[in-house]
Amino acid sequence: MDTMEEPAGFFSLHLNIQEQSTSSELNVKLASHLKRINSYKDIPIQFAVKNTIGFIYTCQSNYYEAEKKFEGILKEDPRNLNALANLEELCRRLKRTKDSKRYRTQLKDYSKYDACKARCLVEKGYIVAFDTYDVSYEVNYELSTNYFEQAIRTKGLSSEEIKTCHCFIGINYVRKYLNPMHQAEDYCQSFEHLFEATTSNNKKIQATCWSYLGNLVGYKPPADKIMEYQQLLQDPTSNTEIYQYTRSVRKLRVPQTLEKNSELKDYWYRNDYRGCFEKALTILPEDTDTLNKYAKVIVRKNKKKALALLHDSICFDPTESNWYAHQMRAQIYMQIGEDEYEEYKEADTIHNLQMAKDDFVRICNCTPDRSTQLGQLAQVYHLLSHYENPDSNMKLALATFTQALQKTDEVSSHQYKLLHEWHGDCLQEYDEQLQAIESYKRAVECSWKNEKRNNTMKNLLSLLRNKYDQVKSDKDLGELVYWVYVCKQKNDAFVENLGEYTPSIISLAEKCIARKNLDIADHFLDVIFSELHEEQKNRVKTLKLAIITEKHIMTLVEQSNDDRAKVSDEEQPSLSTLSVEDNLSETSCKQVAMQPNVEIQAEHTCMLSPLPQAYNAGFEYDFFVCHSPKDSIWVYYNLLTKLETGYNLKGCVEDRDFLPGESIINSRTTAIKKSYKVLAIVSKDFLNNDQCQHQYQQAMITREPGTPPKVIPIKIDDCTMPDDLALYTCIDVKKSYDWEKLERILKCP
Repeated sequence: MDTMEEPAGFFSLHLNIQEQSTSSELNVKLASHLKRINSYKDIPIQFAVKNTIGFIYTCQSNYYEAEKKFEGILKEDPRNLNALANLEELCRRLKRTKDSKRYRTQLKDYSKYDACKARCLVEKGYIVAFDTYDVSYEVNYELSTNYFEQAIRTKGLSSEEIKTCHCFIGINYVRKYLNPMHQAEDYCQSFEHLFEATTSNNKKIQATCWSYLGNLVGYKPPADKIMEYQQLLQDPTSNTEIYQYTRSVRKLRVPQTLEKNSELKDYWYRNDYRGCFEKALTILPEDTDTLNKYAKVIVRKNKKKALALLHDSICFDPTESNWYAHQMRAQIYMQIGEDEYEEYKEADTIHNLQMAKDDFVRICNCTPDRSTQLGQLAQVYHLLSHYENPDSNMKLALATFTQALQKTDEVSSHQYKLLHEWHGDCLQEYDEQLQAIESYKRAVECSWKNEKRNNTMKNLLSLLRNKYDQVKSDKDLGELVYWVYVCKQKNDAFVENLGEYTPSIISLAEKCIARKNLDIADHFLDVIFSELHEEQKNRVKTLKLAIITEKHIMTLVEQSNDDRAKVSDEEQPSLSTLSVEDNLSETSCKQVAMQPNVEIQAEHTCMLSPLPQAYNAGFEYDFFVCHSPKDSIWVYYNLLTKLETGYNLKGCVEDRDFLPGESIINSRTTAIKKSYKVLAIVSKDFLNNDQCQHQYQQAMITREPGTPPKVIPIKIDDCTMPDDLALYTCIDVKKSYDWEKLERILKCP
């Protein structure tokens, strides 16, 4: 991309700060850049900071202050292209066409000079880099680096300005390197550029370079890490991410820059990142950025040292611009309170948690739209309830958790997992077992594959066991078996013995077969098969054969539209061709498949009882579920338990809520009309089922003019959305589980 062809000014960059930042985030960014003015006051990069401040003012609709800031830049540097372009755009928006034309004329005149163009590129490189400083945004390091490199090639910069460019290019490479999928080339490139900038006359630039060099030395991939992944190179398909990571690490070479500086070379070979940070603090002792980065690198090995560094940072800058120091200090205090280290007495633990609470409250006041910080504050209240004011702190914790889950900022699945795990622990202690179960389910859903910590899974299954033991209901047993299956899918090493429940599970499978819930029965038997003794295995194999037989018969009935009694024996599958042991008799299989004597409860054997009243006034149901029969297990034990138990919403599903003897088509039409929303559970089986497609198309037709869309697609496996459903925003559970957002959609305001 040729950035030289781009117009000057920040308004054409489509920055995150303009499009996505909340008012609180803008205030924090403004305070941060106001602090930087003093750091860069002796070098031209100060105009990049001042232009950024003016741009933030425009994002806040504070046009008067923005104009003052841009005009102030022109008093110091009349040829500043970005200030001229920003003023031209600002005046145009304010309908001041004469002023806009005047600035445009000046901009055209000064754009001829290489020095002006080069400084324009430097300033754009700066704002692109720091606009995306927040980790929740996708950082375009390459664009920022491209601007700086083009500025250097323009040959209009002084040697000091070139060193400043090298500093920021090096920072971009460091940030790329610290990403999980970093490349060795980024590591070496960052060394080259940062070392080049260490000779700058500006102390802030010097200190910044040495602190980032400390990051590089501190996060150098160890040799044993390379050996650990060597075997993966023989089979790259086993784990593509680790394979790519290993290839990049193996290419890691000693940066050539080390030969130019014996001090840096000594730090690198001894892994002495402290030396780099101490040198940075020698140059600029009160640099909060250096103190914060130093604390971040050292915190795992020395929490006390990290706390001391953060304390110094906050003393030097207690304002909201230094919110990161408050956040890190709060996280360390919270971790100490969670771990309850032996060296801390109870009084010390209370003090640490109080400090964490104060810091998190301050952060949440600065950035109230962040669920991560609110969740951490809620966890601190929860921990404090173990030591003082248990009732009030527990209620504060639950209220803050709820507030955190209602926020809409982007967080990673791991952060959501922690939030739901903490929430579940809190609810369990508050004796809200059913709600704790739902929180633990969300935590399990957000867990990484084969994550080492599986306490959440153990807590969830323990509560589900207790729930079943108290009531002994079929739906609770089915829920337990389903979540055992989910936990095993999430973690290959997870072990949960259901031996004591196997007779009940087999009995439940028989009831499901009799009621024609064949896929659910099949699923239950698969989960427990490996734990059975030989006699039980024979019984399960008989049931499995019965399921196969019944499925085949049902398929023939659907294809011929004849009554089941008309299906001749010749059309039934030959049992000798089915993959089960020969010792299972044909007679016993038919008896199981056709048995009419299995006792079935009046309520559905596998599902929750419907709620008496819908949440949304004017509707009999809050939602109608359109799904394939093969997806029933997910609907029964994931969707319905969350929406009906967790959120008190009344759903409608065919198997449970349709009255026997009535026309299925008429029942569907009525249910869709009486439902506030229709949830289309999209899967490969759903797309191959004509009835499912007819249902959601009917729901789209029944939508009244002027009302919000009635259909909400929920995608549960890797499939292609049909064109008509692709017009709607889809919830993809393979990527994330945003149940709170679904709750808000299903509850009419």
